[in-house]
Amino acid sequence: MSDPDVAALIGSVGGVIGAIGGIFGSMLGYLGYREAKSAKVDSLRVQSKMAENKLRSTVSDLPTLLERSKGSRTKVRAAQGRYQAGEMRNWLGEFEADNLVVAGLIEKLPVRIYDDTEDRQKALETKIISIHEVQLIADRLTKKYTDSLVADDKDREQIARAHTNR
Repeated sequence: MSDPDVAALIGSVGGVIGAIGGIFGSMLGYLGYREAKSAKVDSLRVQSKMAENKLRSTVSDLPTLLERSKGSRTKVRAAQGRYQAGEMRNWLGEFEADNLVVAGLIEKLPVRIYDDTEDRQKALETKIISIHEVQLIADRLTKKYTDSLVADDKDREQIARAHTNR
């Protein structure tokens, strides 16, 4: 064999090895892509379940918080002699409207069906977004009525000081 034949043979063998390496590389790349996509879906599934659990907890606590806040506000305003005031009527109107919102939130809670094989990436992303939207409403109501309880506590302190100073 002459030198050009050896060089051609070495070149051909190198080309075949390169082609085989390219094929394996593309197969490994595809497997990595598929694994990454599967990991993303698994991550979204976990996020979805965590968001759902947080939402359930927040929404299930709301009716008790609202009733506690109503009782507190009613007692404080009665002690101040302001139960019949327009401010109290407005507050009670908001309370009733918020109670309806809470009832709607309870109805919007996702049904707990864990058929994880059907949840694909887009569906999970949509589910997380809708849970987040409801969570924002629940958080706003929680803050509103927690702040109301704090304000009532401050009013109670003023009432107690007024009775002490008599």
